[in-house]
Amino acid sequence: MAPERIDGTMNHDLVSPFLRPFLSHWLMERIGTPALQPGMVYRCHATILYADLSGFTRLTATFATQPDGAEQLHDSLTHFFDALIDTIIAHGGDVATIAGDALTAWWPDRYDLEVAQRCGAALIAVLNDLPAIETPHGPFRLDMRIGVSAGATYVVLAGLPIHGLYVVIYGPAMRAATRAEQSARPGTIHIIEAPRLTETPTVPTVTALEPTTTISWEHFLPPTFAERLRSHDLIPEYRRCVPAFANFALPVQPDDLHRLVSHVQAVVLRWGGWLNEVEVGDKGAVFVMLFGAPVARGDDPSRAVGCCMELRDRGLIDRAAVTVGILFVGTVGSHQRRVYTAQGDDMNLAAHLMQRARSGEVLVSGRIRAEIMGRYQTSDVTQMITKGHREGVPVARVISGGARIGRGVALQRYLPDAVSLVGRTEERRAMQAAAQRAVNGRLSVILLEGESGIGKSYIVQDLAASWIERGYRGYSSECVSGGIGLPLLAWRPILADICGIDEGASLKIQRDQFEDALLTIPPIDAATQQSLAWVLGVSEEVLGEGMSLLSDPEEQASLIGVVIELIRAQLQLGPLLIVLEDIHWADMLSLQVAAQLLYAPVEEEPFPLCLTLSHRPLDSVAPPALNALRNDRRTTRVRLGRLSSAQSVELIRSLLGVTDVQPELRQHIERQTEGQPLFIKEYLRVLQQQNVVLIEDGVAKLVSNALAIQVSSSAQGVIQARVDPLDEPTRLTLKAAAVIGRSFPFRLLKKIHPAQPNDHVLLAQLTTLIHLKIIDLELEDPERVYRFMYGITHEVAYTSLLFGQRRQLHAAVARWYEQTYAADIVAGRAAMAVYDVLITHLHRAEEWHRLTRYARIAAEHAAQQFSNTAALRYIEQALAMTTEAVERADLLLLRVMINDRVENHSSQAEDLEAIRQLSTQLNDRLRLLYVQYYALGHLLAVGMHARLIKQCQIFEESMTEVANEQSMADRLRQIRLLRAGTRDLCGAAYAAMGDLRRAQEYHRQALLMALDVRMIGETNRYSPYRWLDSRVLAGRCFYHLGQIALYEGNLEGASENFLQALAQARTCNNWSGEVRARAGLSQVYLFQQNVTMALGEVNRAFSTSKAVGDRTGQAIVLRQFAAISAAQDEYDEAQRRALHALTISANMRMRTLEVQIWHDIARFATAQGLDDEATAARHEAERLRVRYL
Repeated sequence: MAPERIDGTMNHDLVSPFLRPFLSHWLMERIGTPALQPGMVYRCHATILYADLSGFTRLTATFATQPDGAEQLHDSLTHFFDALIDTIIAHGGDVATIAGDALTAWWPDRYDLEVAQRCGAALIAVLNDLPAIETPHGPFRLDMRIGVSAGATYVVLAGLPIHGLYVVIYGPAMRAATRAEQSARPGTIHIIEAPRLTETPTVPTVTALEPTTTISWEHFLPPTFAERLRSHDLIPEYRRCVPAFANFALPVQPDDLHRLVSHVQAVVLRWGGWLNEVEVGDKGAVFVMLFGAPVARGDDPSRAVGCCMELRDRGLIDRAAVTVGILFVGTVGSHQRRVYTAQGDDMNLAAHLMQRARSGEVLVSGRIRAEIMGRYQTSDVTQMITKGHREGVPVARVISGGARIGRGVALQRYLPDAVSLVGRTEERRAMQAAAQRAVNGRLSVILLEGESGIGKSYIVQDLAASWIERGYRGYSSECVSGGIGLPLLAWRPILADICGIDEGASLKIQRDQFEDALLTIPPIDAATQQSLAWVLGVSEEVLGEGMSLLSDPEEQASLIGVVIELIRAQLQLGPLLIVLEDIHWADMLSLQVAAQLLYAPVEEEPFPLCLTLSHRPLDSVAPPALNALRNDRRTTRVRLGRLSSAQSVELIRSLLGVTDVQPELRQHIERQTEGQPLFIKEYLRVLQQQNVVLIEDGVAKLVSNALAIQVSSSAQGVIQARVDPLDEPTRLTLKAAAVIGRSFPFRLLKKIHPAQPNDHVLLAQLTTLIHLKIIDLELEDPERVYRFMYGITHEVAYTSLLFGQRRQLHAAVARWYEQTYAADIVAGRAAMAVYDVLITHLHRAEEWHRLTRYARIAAEHAAQQFSNTAALRYIEQALAMTTEAVERADLLLLRVMINDRVENHSSQAEDLEAIRQLSTQLNDRLRLLYVQYYALGHLLAVGMHARLIKQCQIFEESMTEVANEQSMADRLRQIRLLRAGTRDLCGAAYAAMGDLRRAQEYHRQALLMALDVRMIGETNRYSPYRWLDSRVLAGRCFYHLGQIALYEGNLEGASENFLQALAQARTCNNWSGEVRARAGLSQVYLFQQNVTMALGEVNRAFSTSKAVGDRTGQAIVLRQFAAISAAQDEYDEAQRRALHALTISANMRMRTLEVQIWHDIARFATAQGLDDEATAARHEAERLRVRYL
């Protein structure tokens, strides 16, 4: 049954099962009733069960080694929590809190150790029955320690509704339960009874410190998270998050906890964070703060550290620790009870570092230290061993740079300067001039406009730092999206500071502070005073249902007048800087206050105010108040745009301290950052960390491919800050688009979109993203194609997806391409780009079987086109994903064929042995023949000519045996081709041994066999044996016959054979054959002393060999280049070319060619009279001949 209000009406919010799990049962019963009030202390006898999962830290560290480790950890914990929470509820218990790996269950108003003990025993039994967790290091079992107690218990509803409320259970029973848990061994229950209340009441006692107000479920969750929850748009994600854990002393009196929490949450919110949990458990009393979740600010590490320093200096916490990482952010728990939190190794690390910190210390991880350098001073980094990190983690202690305490220092987060500004000289000069006008006693307004990440905060920071250094005061506030939407919300922190209101104090004290502040201005009427009190959260009255405040224009005008008088009173003390950032999110009344300040100065009265407002480019028409500010003559408008190419280079030069920047480096950075200065700084820092940037003679260079470099943590924060204000459906659209790629067609996005929006909705979302300058319309006709404006934005949107979500979307993209290009794939005419896209998405979808299939098809397609490099890449991809014997044998055979084609024998022996083993296993004798054939080619390449001739005789016998067993025409044709190829190999071996007559005889036999009509024709296009082509063999025979004719001095016969070889190569797109034929023709022309024609042929051959990745062909061509240079008496150039050819042939293990090149080098040396060098070259040739040939 749904909870009812005190008047009997239904609390409809909690009817939804989507919302109910976020509150404990005890809290649900009281939501919306006067029994639940801020500051309430509920004193009762209760039974407490505190359970902690043993081994959680080790499990987290194990998963931390995996890209989706946090996701796997979350799934594992959810499975465990489902069973554990069901067990607790079955025993009548209520799950009060879920904190990391710990659960607190309780039975309020019940002193019953037996029920808790039975529940604990059931929990241990359930845990033992659950299967072990599969981890990268093998199965892992969690254990559990349980502490039980019963006795006096205090339940405090701490915090202010506008900032969030927290149910904190503590007191003697809670302390005893946590001590009992620490005393228990894994798998056991320990019981410690706690003292009872000194005076046992007949009913539980309740005291409240605050006036009656209506509490709803959303007061217990972050506002932006509550909005998503309300609309059921709850999608977990990975995001850059900065967790901060802070230990504090629990007040002796329960009533004081509310004031402490209120004070802490006010400080945390002012720094842009969220107080996520108030834990009381085995780590003591802990505040768990999150920066960057649920809303990112961009500079979250600095904010988190500054917040902890201020909390420490105010005496609100004892010690703290801050880390940063990509964490799983979402809900944790079960379908019956869950909480919003972040999970991952860095979350655990922050908790452990807090425990290691000494009193008064703020410890930070190495990554945090790297990001706050310049803003805060820290100790040197030391390696600290913590749970889950036996090897130690880099840790530093924050020494100084913390917050100042006192009134009028709300600009403290701008001090000291975090990053020195480079450039923006004109803009900074204009803003300093505007500030000087305020110092001179005149109102000055600065309106700063620029997109997210363009540097608005840094230029405001520069202004604020110089302002405060001059001894002047200032206040600042940030407008945020979401929230409860109070009027004047943007001005609330400033007004609270002006009025000296301590947001952590009791309401009575805050009221007194508020009334004291009003004494500094002319008297105001009671209604206006009440309105201002309500805005500042110090009103003693609560709005009833249906009531509204500040809807009357006269009421609004009166309130604006009071705000201006409060500011005027501050101006009596000296010049004042007021900063309102991100006013594009401000409520209308806040903007009206800013506009009315234009009319506040009185003639001949100083008004030394510098009002600085920043905003992003607006998506719609500017409101009247903003137009009034823009059009006023006292307003200095500063627009920050992207840096031009020249300005980007200037920034890069300044950051690296160089005189020039290599064009390749500039272009790469510009592609990734699109002129965003912050992105340039962060991306450049990452490139340096990855050793991708090299500085030589004052020039910065890109030394390797940086496409895989990940975006920096700071840049991720900036992008998250831009994306977080979007509604959840638009964020989902952005993430789905990121899976497709940096460019994405509209029709593909619509097809794979998880929510399946219609065209109108999807176009509206994309238009919003265009207005925010996140994407751009790249192509409108013939179809709409969009593009992420920044590579960094694309990466952050993609990496925020859970790995499971990515896999599903990548699979959907692959299916779309399969369906769209199905006919082309079947017909074998699909472009290589289609296979590339399919393989990429199937790899990320982890669909290995389909990936292997398309990689093999792509490899065969590339091999047919003689795209050898691409074919080898596809083969590698397929081999990495398949263990099936037939598939592997075919892929390896294809690789051997391609390497034989380009005469790359560096790995032929290993591949041939692997195919031989697989073919034997498969009992496939035809495959074994291919192994033997390519093994003969390998023997020829490495110069084992005599052994090759002997093996040819054995191979002839094997072919005859297999031919007698085969009856299929295609296989018989393959055996005839193998026989022709063997004759050609024998001929080449005889030629190398100097027996040209026998060599010529074998080559002619092979040629006749290759030209036999029974050899001509296409084989089955899916046959793994179709790579031995009669035209390729014929071309090879003509080439070898040409070489023999050349050796015999028959230039005419040589030329005719080389031309025939060229013709055969062209008929079957045999580019490697064409390279060798043209090199042969170049030799003929050189013998004819026609250097021009010789160079023409060899240049064409060299271009072709480079294009198809034929490294041995390049060596052959370079050898011919050397011969041409020598013929022109250019021996230095000849030797340079020969040495280049020598390097390639050695890498390809072409030993015969290697020996020939050494003899060439000896001849070049002899021709120059360098007898010693010639002798050394001949000795090296002989050494290689003896060793290999």
